[in-house]
Amino acid sequence: FIGEPPVSALNSNSLASECVRLLRDTDTELQGRGWWFNTEEDVELTANGSGQLVVPTDALSVELNAYATRIKTVGGVRYLYDLKDKSYTSWSGTVKAKVIYERDLNDTPSKYLEYLSVRVAILLTELYPQSGVDIQRLPKMEAELRAYFKDREADEANYSVFDNYDTASRIGINRNYDLS
Repeated sequence: FIGEPPVSALNSNSLASECVRLLRDTDTELQGRGWWFNTEEDVELTANGSGQLVVPTDALSVELNAYATRIKTVGGVRYLYDLKDKSYTSWSGTVKAKVIYERDLNDTPSKYLEYLSVRVAILLTELYPQSGVDIQRLPKMEAELRAYFKDREADEANYSVFDNYDTASRIGINRNYDLS
């Protein structure tokens, strides 16, 4: 995409090494947004004997349904930190969470890989501008892939009209008054 020939080894080309670093960072950032292929709802997390909820190693984000939390690393292990209790050792039992996982690139859809490649190419051309390279098509390709992905997200995700609070309150869910 950026007009450079393929390389056979990373250690002999600093641009290739930078590309790999940028690819990993951009992949983590894009997957962190949460897509249908890497987000799971109602994942059960169980507190250990010390009252800690250990975060899975491949999790980018964990949101508990009824708690304000963040991920805290202690001694190289990641735990859920309860912002209300200001503790990561106050958990008991099992809780349900929405977890966004970092999937291996081999386990992602091909259009995601294409989107990631175009995004990294755009970043590289911004970091290392070169004359004579046709980069005008990259933003258009990125916009088309982003639109495709958002459309696919709407098709694949488990969305409902009832996910909206206003709709739910009008039909009676969470209504704080009686219509009769």
